[in-house]
Amino acid sequence: MKLDKPPNTYQNQAAVLLEKGLDSDRHELEKILSSINYYRFTSYLVPFRKKKANKFITGTTLESVLNLYKFDSALRGLVSEALGEIEIATRSRLSYIFTRKYGEAGYEKYHNFQRLKKGEHKQFLKIIDRKTKSSEEEFVKSFKQQRQGKLPFWLVIELMDMGNVTWLYKNVKPKIRKEVASHFNLPSSNNLKHDVLYSWLEVLRVARNQCAHHSRFWNRGLIRAPLTPNKPIWRLDDMPNRNFSGFILFMCRYLLKQISPPSDWHIRVEKLFNDYPTIPIAEMGLSDNWQNHPVWKD
Repeated sequence: MKLDKPPNTYQNQAAVLLEKGLDSDRHELEKILSSINYYRFTSYLVPFRKKKANKFITGTTLESVLNLYKFDSALRGLVSEALGEIEIATRSRLSYIFTRKYGEAGYEKYHNFQRLKKGEHKQFLKIIDRKTKSSEEEFVKSFKQQRQGKLPFWLVIELMDMGNVTWLYKNVKPKIRKEVASHFNLPSSNNLKHDVLYSWLEVLRVARNQCAHHSRFWNRGLIRAPLTPNKPIWRLDDMPNRNFSGFILFMCRYLLKQISPPSDWHIRVEKLFNDYPTIPIAEMGLSDNWQNHPVWKD
């Protein structure tokens, strides 16, 4: 397919939205579209569309759309903060358990992992080497000044991102996975298909990338429904739908409860929702009384 469609002007983009029923001053709308890409902006208009019609619901204002946009931005910031704490805690626990069993250089030995092929392990070591060489972290510089050779694993792991950490958790031996999962009060399993923490890390890894790239988050569907512990509290009727972003809030809340020091993150999340009472939370998979669910409450 030949890509030769000319780009549309802000004036024409605004005209299209006004024609579909968006209530806005034309010049103000054009100014917004000059800062927010048209296709990004219109993704926030989806909840305002009439069913089976290419028009917006009567009374859809620019202010109401921007309200949703600002809510999503603030929510992304809070989720990103929580995921950062979870990533740090997971790295810390993995490093502690792995090095106590295999020593500081245990990551260099292929047989200390469970599912890794030799070629994959070599690629893993190359990634670590590249990260080490490009790192500007003070602890890396300090180590190089004091010692020769490879970094110990407790330093290596600090160079890993959420994707690396998830991959590492997947490939360590089941006994180590179980110890890490128990730290977060979650069940693990010899079979990865039944490992609750792994299923959570996979979902949170994607969410971390979405937040980092400022993607729309608030009503985003998940790549897959994460597993849940086999306990009655996770089976209550008002549990968020596991296919939508609201469940990520519950995952973050639960994991942050297990992490020290205690966090007031959930209080700030509640305040955000209270500040934006018109947000259609059902599109996030949340019930009206989600804040009273036992998983969420203290």
